[in-house]
Amino acid sequence: MAVVTSENDRLGMQVYPALVPRFLGILAVSTLAGWAHRRFVLPWIAARVSQELLELWFRIVVGLILAIVFLSLMGIVAGYYYRLRNRRRFTALTEGGLAVRSTLAGLVAFAAFGAIIFLIVG
Repeated sequence: MAVVTSENDRLGMQVYPALVPRFLGILAVSTLAGWAHRRFVLPWIAARVSQELLELWFRIVVGLILAIVFLSLMGIVAGYYYRLRNRRRFTALTEGGLAVRSTLAGLVAFAAFGAIIFLIVG
């Protein structure tokens, strides 16, 4: 049975799997930046500004870093999904198997996001 795909699916199958290494790099750099900010930059700023300004700084910077982390994790999951979808054409992977694997990848990404929040925020 032939797998019917739309133009968006074909484009996703070509683009997203190739971008997974880039998303992994963005994830690593943003996580390291968040950890270094908490460990080194934040104490230095805390000694020089008021508590209210420090809290505002922390919320803005951590919010930006976590947004980048979340978007990179979403890109990794999308790349995994489209790689599986592309493999589905050549293997016996069913639509249910594709859905289960993609859902598990999303749950793993969610757990990784929680761990990264713990690493950055403390």
